[in-house]
Amino acid sequence: MYVFIAPRVTWTGVLRKLGDTIYGAKLAKLDYDAAYSRLKGSAGNLRCSDVRDILKDLGFTVRDGKKGGHKTFRHSSIPNFFGGNFDCGHGRDSEVLKIYIANIIVVLEKYENEIKSYIQKNKN
Repeated sequence: MYVFIAPRVTWTGVLRKLGDTIYGAKLAKLDYDAAYSRLKGSAGNLRCSDVRDILKDLGFTVRDGKKGGHKTFRHSSIPNFFGGNFDCGHGRDSEVLKIYIANIIVVLEKYENEIKSYIQKNKN
């Protein structure tokens, strides 16, 4: 007699493998309000890939920095914004610290009108 033992799968693991998800549903491109709400309500527990995807959905260019998990971001449609940064920490797709998320929220609040007009112009 053979017994098949299935590997243990957690919902967290399944969601991470799906990529950019909220509660298991694949996300379409985020609009400003959804992105802002997601960052504001995250309580500082967003993964690096989630923050990168949110910023890209808002039109930011996210690049690797010079060291480790350091990332820089800028937006070509915001003339007086020279860029921001965040750090992904160590390990694969680790959580971004609260202070970096707070700094990103400040940038989104400061340039809300420019980001919204960029999104409006670039809607499919």
